[in-house]
Amino acid sequence: MKRITYLIKRIFKMNFKNMREIIKKTALKSGRSKLYVFIDMIYSGIVYQAGYMDYYACEMYNASLKDRKTFMTRGKNDKYIRTLNNREYYHWFLNKDEFNKKFSKYLKRDHTILSDEKNLKKFVKNKEYIICKPRSGSCGKGIEKIKVSEYNIKDLFKHLKDNNLIVLEEVIIQNKVMNKLYPLSVNTVRIVGMYVDNKPNVAIAFVRIGNKGNFVDNFNSGGMTAPVDIETGIINFPAIDKKGNVYEMHPYTKTKIVGFKIPYWKEAIKLVKDVSKIQDKVKMVGWDIAFTDEGPLLVEGNEYPGHDIYQLPQHRKDNIGVLPMFEKILKLR
Repeated sequence: MKRITYLIKRIFKMNFKNMREIIKKTALKSGRSKLYVFIDMIYSGIVYQAGYMDYYACEMYNASLKDRKTFMTRGKNDKYIRTLNNREYYHWFLNKDEFNKKFSKYLKRDHTILSDEKNLKKFVKNKEYIICKPRSGSCGKGIEKIKVSEYNIKDLFKHLKDNNLIVLEEVIIQNKVMNKLYPLSVNTVRIVGMYVDNKPNVAIAFVRIGNKGNFVDNFNSGGMTAPVDIETGIINFPAIDKKGNVYEMHPYTKTKIVGFKIPYWKEAIKLVKDVSKIQDKVKMVGWDIAFTDEGPLLVEGNEYPGHDIYQLPQHRKDNIGVLPMFEKILKLR
């Protein structure tokens, strides 16, 4: 009954124009008819709780019915989040000022909230650049990296105020090893933590890498992504961007991506487990971790860790998705 209710809600929220475009693109990509794609897409929605974007991005048309059961689809992801996360505490993650205050110990960098010119002047002293963020938002949208010397305090305050950039942070100086991947952005790792039975667990991890001159690494803002082995911290697959381009080697740095080892990996896993312990209301979180020469630090947490990059076709071994990793933690298998 719950599944039917969920499907009905999704149908009413569905963008049918976009769905038609995805059906058309999938038919061209797969060589199948639009009717076949439509029927199989609906079937996957009913049986596997897959949205039409899941069907397209995961290339479910190329997966057996058995393999499709292993995919973390939107419906399954939403179910886990509804079960594990208390919405009343989402503000800890949705509001960057609250997040920075609650998890200040793990940020390991200077930060403040814009209040007045005096406060701003004190914060920017001896800083060449600052990172400025809106109170809320995702995918790196609205964030600015500002060179302090290009403004006087009065004009800088006005610019920040006018653009709602009230969360100010010291620039993260990225680890030398991570700079080899791409030096123009801080390349973070999204580690999905699950706090189950009073125990912190790590389900999966993905590195996000900047590209094409961007100073943000987000997959939805022009970056690329690849899964990281939880045990070793090694990238075992090529990176992929949102357009489907595959990168064995970074086009900017010429660094080989497959086989690249993330530094301070054990420390990063420990950090995620530590922050998972200090709040037990939101138990499934996508923690974004950056790496400096002193070790890992916390960038932000996501109360709704997106599932769109979990099992892209080029990242699946034997066409198996990541759902078993989550089910193992939840003891569903």
